[in-house]
Amino acid sequence: MYPTYKMRADEDDCSRPCDGNEKENCGGDYRLSVFDSLDTSGNQVQNLYTGCFVDSMENRVLRGAKKEDKKLNTPDFCAGFCYKGGFTYAGVQYGAECFCGDSAPQSAKVTDSDCNTACAGDSSIKCGGQWRLSIYKTSGRYKLLSPRLR
Repeated sequence: MYPTYKMRADEDDCSRPCDGNEKENCGGDYRLSVFDSLDTSGNQVQNLYTGCFVDSMENRVLRGAKKEDKKLNTPDFCAGFCYKGGFTYAGVQYGAECFCGDSAPQSAKVTDSDCNTACAGDSSIKCGGQWRLSIYKTSGRYKLLSPRLR
């Protein structure tokens, strides 16, 4: 059974201090606080679009870390992953793939329309294409987000 609004406990029942931050509440006896980690303060990784580039198995454009996520991948998701890993560039490809690297792309830049595959995490955004990599330069500040009560 999924919780509904009718199952929502009174806020006063969720008054147990969190282990990591005693100024915040983390549930109570037989109570669970539900948090959302959406950061609206601007303290997130910024990604600056560099362009759509040709990629190949033999000569990867970004040669650092790689992550595949068939549910969450977006440029923001990938940029955060790469930035946390200390990489300067993030690239999304074929909807669900994320690549990281430190060197500016050296392969052929193609038209943005070649990067036409919907992102796994948000179908309204494009995440590269077949052997096409949408590349972003990561910048900004990264911090672990404090949970926000929904």
